[in-house]
Amino acid sequence: MNQHWAQVHDLGEQLDRFEHNQNEVRKDVIKGTLVSLLQDREHDHSVEIRYELEKLRDLDAECWVVEAAEQYLIDHHVSIPVRAA
Repeated sequence: MNQHWAQVHDLGEQLDRFEHNQNEVRKDVIKGTLVSLLQDREHDHSVEIRYELEKLRDLDAECWVVEAAEQYLIDHHVSIPVRAA
């Protein structure tokens, strides 16, 4: 019986690591999308940037890309929703 519970525990840890890795991949994909949108100087991507920024915030990501996206929205006079801490 102990072996069974040890296996269940190991599977739970593996699942936690997998979910963490999936969240990191999601963050990286969203960051890449934001960087691409920020680099396009010919078009206003405020709507897309706000959408991607919200997804990144939902994943509790804090990095220079978040700051750059927020600054982009400020520069383009788009209101940024304030998040409660």
